[in-house]
Amino acid sequence: MTVEISLWSAVTLAALLLPNLLYVFFKPVNPETAEPPKPFLGWLEQLGRMGCILLMCVNIGPFQFGFRSDAVFAIWLIAMAGCIAGYWGMWVWYFVNGRRFALWSRMPMAILPSAAFLLTGALCLNAALLLFAAVFALAHCYNTYGAVRQLRKKERGGTQGAAPAKRKKKA
Repeated sequence: MTVEISLWSAVTLAALLLPNLLYVFFKPVNPETAEPPKPFLGWLEQLGRMGCILLMCVNIGPFQFGFRSDAVFAIWLIAMAGCIAGYWGMWVWYFVNGRRFALWSRMPMAILPSAAFLLTGALCLNAALLLFAAVFALAHCYNTYGAVRQLRKKERGGTQGAAPAKRKKKA
């Protein structure tokens, strides 16, 4: 069994992870408190992420990274450039606006890396990467959507949509 590193994927992965590394050192000035995801969903998200990182860069036995033709590689390159440009655009917006998150930016920031992993798995016909990418995409987008819903509810005062309290009858 041979183990090889895919330079194209490693560069793509580094481009996707760099803003997250900057986030570790430059936290938002408006930290928002949302209830964390259920432990199982958080665990699934991390499992998917780690599987994608490993299988996107390291060619292990039957899980080889490679394109079937130059045309497929060109499609992948254009799609990755679009995903990375959009993702970086969201992060540039974050830094330009004083490290403040906006609710509208949260879902695209979850969808774009998910799309990058899914496209890589699909275009390379790597079933294992595609499986981990699907797990990551579903869990990451679901967790992000849940946080956005909570934050929107807090933003609106938290009472909209709630059923009115029943009044007690006087005896």
